[in-house]
Amino acid sequence: ASYKNAPGALVSVSGGATSTVATDASGKYNIPALMEGSYTFNATYTDSTGFQYISSPYSVTIGTDEATLTVDMKTK
Repeated sequence: ASYKNAPGALVSVSGGATSTVATDASGKYNIPALMEGSYTFNATYTDSTGFQYISSPYSVTIGTDEATLTVDMKTK
C-alpha cells in the first residue's frame, strides 16, 4: 500500500542542516533557509488505524533556486 498527501507526516532532512517538520493539512511541507548543498530526506506517517508508512531516502542537491520534492511513502 502507498500513501500520498499525508497530513501530519514527519519529514526529516539531514546533510548541511538537520531538521524535522510536519506536513500541513494538504501534505505539503516547507523547510526554509536550506543552504546550497546535498541533503537526504525521509518521511514517516502513521494513519488513524496505526499503519506506519515510510519513504525511501531521497538524496537531493539544492542550488540557489527553490526546490520541490515529492516523497511517496509505502507501508513499513
